Amino acid sequence: MTLLDGQASQATVSAGVFSVRVRCNLTREPCLGALLLCKLGDFCYGHPPPGSPISGGRVAGSDFTVQPRQTASISIGLTGLGERLVSRPGGFRGFLLLTLKDYGRMSPATPGHPNMFFQNVYLRLTPA
Repeated sequence: MTLLDGQASQATVSAGVFSVRVRCNLTREPCLGALLLCKLGDFCYGHPPPGSPISGGRVAGSDFTVQPRQTASISIGLTGLGERLVSRPGGFRGFLLLTLKDYGRMSPATPGHPNMFFQNVYLRLTPA
């Protein structure tokens, strides 16, 4: 998956939702998965491991399907935590995580940096 249109750096939230444009880089099967926006330093996937002191870092998330070699806009909804963070002066900056069916967890690629599975991709959200 590649993030397009410079949206690897910022997006505007309206009614608790923002969108990112992506391209599915697979050639034969659709990209099926989830995009999460996470708070830096906090646990972001589902429930934290037992005994973990870190939890509650999921700011936004969405499941998606994008056909092979196609571009699509994915609408991503904020969590309650995300709504509070984005409403602060200056908005909120977090990092994107991508999980693809059959491929697992990775960071999305950005134009000029393809196939970098664990690069940090940050996104600043601001209210409309």
